[in-house]
Amino acid sequence: MRTQLRILATERDINDERKRVSVTYDAAVNVALGAGDYVAVAIYAEGQKVEKPFSVAAGKRQTLEIKP
Repeated sequence: MRTQLRILATERDINDERKRVSVTYDAAVNVALGAGDYVAVAIYAEGQKVEKPFSVAAGKRQTLEIKP
């Protein structure tokens, strides 16, 4: 089973859920995001879940590495 990577907005809605921005099962991801704050959530095959918050500045490239 592969790792699922979700990119979510940091703000939560009235149901305490975050808006899903992107979902992929690829090991390396290249996504164009607008400036703002996000949370990357990696869900591994073993069920382990790792969350990592990050920010994207306008016109800048952001590199993020998530390890279990």
